[in-house]
Amino acid sequence: MAIIKNKKTTIDEIINPYIEIQQHYSKILKSINKDFKNLDKDKDTRIVSLKLIIEACQTNIILLNLVKENFGNLKLWDNHHFENNEERDKFLNDRLYFILGDLRESLFINIFLRFESFIKIISKSIGITGERINTVCKDLIDNTNVNTDYKNLIDLFTYSRNTIHTEGFHSRKTITVTYKGKSFEFKKDEPLLFYDIDFLAFMLSEIGNFIKDVIYSKTISKNLFIEHTYANLNFEYE
Repeated sequence: MAIIKNKKTTIDEIINPYIEIQQHYSKILKSINKDFKNLDKDKDTRIVSLKLIIEACQTNIILLNLVKENFGNLKLWDNHHFENNEERDKFLNDRLYFILGDLRESLFINIFLRFESFIKIISKSIGITGERINTVCKDLIDNTNVNTDYKNLIDLFTYSRNTIHTEGFHSRKTITVTYKGKSFEFKKDEPLLFYDIDFLAFMLSEIGNFIKDVIYSKTISKNLFIEHTYANLNFEYE
């Protein structure tokens, strides 16, 4: 039997990792803007992709602050009858548990989608194509000569993503991924016991480092313009 342990914490302790993730990507973007001044800030995927990732982080931070300030006082709770405050607190805590989980998964999915788009656009610019993001990433690593340890990070990222389709359970054969001296075991037909906000913050920060290293690689940095798919879209509000 798998036992999932949750530690009691404050909302501020939950928000902090999201802020740290955002700050990490903001620092990367600032560095790239400084070192690659000629990149089109509205159309080049090296800039646009990072901006979109930062926006995803910012959205979660805003929503978590709204939860912090308003959750317990929502008029919605007046529609429910509680026998006592203990019953009310349990009901609200159960709702909060699922909300925080959904927000965490939302950030993971949104960053993964933006990462996948970045990788495929960057890879295509140097002639690498394919549908499987894991394979494309590893081909890109080989062609840009960035640290090959990132291949294990890509396994960690994509294997974790795959569990979204199976409600958090690893459905394939048991495998252990080791990255930066840490081992992460994906057990067949079991949930990811290591998956929490601290793990997510670690993994997403490392993905940011990988993105930066790809952008700074000689193979990619010499490209003056790599157009993002959003480049020619115009958004109008009615």
